[in-house]
Amino acid sequence: MKRLPLLAAASVLAQNALANGADDVRANCGDDWPNNYQMQEFCIEQQKTAASSVSRYIHGSLTEAEKGIMNQCAEDWQLSRGYNWEMVLFCFEQQNAARKRLGK
Repeated sequence: MKRLPLLAAASVLAQNALANGADDVRANCGDDWPNNYQMQEFCIEQQKTAASSVSRYIHGSLTEAEKGIMNQCAEDWQLSRGYNWEMVLFCFEQQNAARKRLGK
């Protein structure tokens, strides 16, 4: 179950999302909040913050189990353009915490 290509792709996309609210993040937030510019701005900042956290996790020393969780979360929250970084991060942290509670 080696899905490193997805993890590597997510890493690159997370880095791109950090660059001034990458096009995918801006487009997704614009789609979510078409007439509310304050919410678009908030959404972009939230997504960039989450992408930064995901990037730190990916570039840290993830165990094989954590890599599997990150890959699954990235796959689950991949959008037609990029990822929902807030949900990738939330998914990873929740799933990883549950894994630890179960002693796995």
